[in-house]
Amino acid sequence: ALRWAWCSINTRSVFMDRPSSSFLSGPDNYALAPFLDLLNHRPDVQVKAGFNRTTGCYEVRSISGVQRYHQAFINYGCHDNQRLLLEYGFVSSCNPHSVIYVEEDVVRSPCHHCPPPPSRRNLTLSDEGPSWRLLTALRLLSPQRWRTLLLGQMVSDEEEQRSVQTAKTLCEHLFQSHSHLERFVQISHLLQQSERPVREQLQVVGSLRREERCILGNCLEVLKSALEI
Repeated sequence: ALRWAWCSINTRSVFMDRPSSSFLSGPDNYALAPFLDLLNHRPDVQVKAGFNRTTGCYEVRSISGVQRYHQAFINYGCHDNQRLLLEYGFVSSCNPHSVIYVEEDVVRSPCHHCPPPPSRRNLTLSDEGPSWRLLTALRLLSPQRWRTLLLGQMVSDEEEQRSVQTAKTLCEHLFQSHSHLERFVQISHLLQQSERPVREQLQVVGSLRREERCILGNCLEVLKSALEI
């Protein structure tokens, strides 16, 4: 119940700088704006939003403009589809911010003295390849080199190629992973047994899983090209 209440309020709130309150231990910069939920999200739309102290209203202005009689979209932020599904219950087609998160234990070094990998939030794969944080974590997998790398020593071409090869192997593992295939089978099985409201939700999840496989495929092509140079 608490999780549902938090998501219901958080996704209908906006940032608004307000004087601090004696009733709160932290800053009071959230304001509930439920009518904003009527405006749908598009990742390519640019808007300027904020509280206008002169009019006493929270205003949303479209930078690109809105055609008459057409739907007005806003931008919820630079969110990937996993976060959009988690917080808002939908995914956006052709989302330029879409990524796949890599679990920390997948890139954990066998060297017990090596530092832990960065936050999972930054360990990602996208259509353009692995994130900078993920490549950095893969470079630190070498028990002989991690300390000198942390001290700022340059990475040799051979070591960089090794990191890219490791990223390619990781990407291939995720692409061929049985867990991904099992998810499609589970979703397909549930679609045949569920009623319409549940089917609509499962179709959204299925769309996210298909996008993940496309991202992995595109990322693999980028890594293969990098190794051929």
